[in-house]
Amino acid sequence: MLRQMLFGYHASIALEVGQVLEALNHKGTANNTLVIFVSDYGDMLGDRLQATKDGFFYDACVRVPLPMRWPDRFRSERRVTSLVQLHLFRQP
Repeated sequence: MLRQMLFGYHASIALEVGQVLEALNHKGTANNTLVIFVSDYGDMLGDRLQATKDGFFYDACVRVPLPMRWPDRFRSERRVTSLVQLHLFRQP
């Protein structure tokens, strides 16, 4: 059951990201567009026998990757280990 849950989770993310990249390719803007995959928190996905995504301070929930793609500006496969924090700005 856990294996199916993980497969479905990763498949849905791959589908959504794939659709965005396909649309950018179709428009001819894929190489000069910054694509950032953002999440507000991680998901336990079975780690420590937990299947939910909140109420825990384990790495699976708080060490969330922030993948970015911008072929014209970034080298491929670069990894930065610095911490990041998302800030929302509101216009007055």
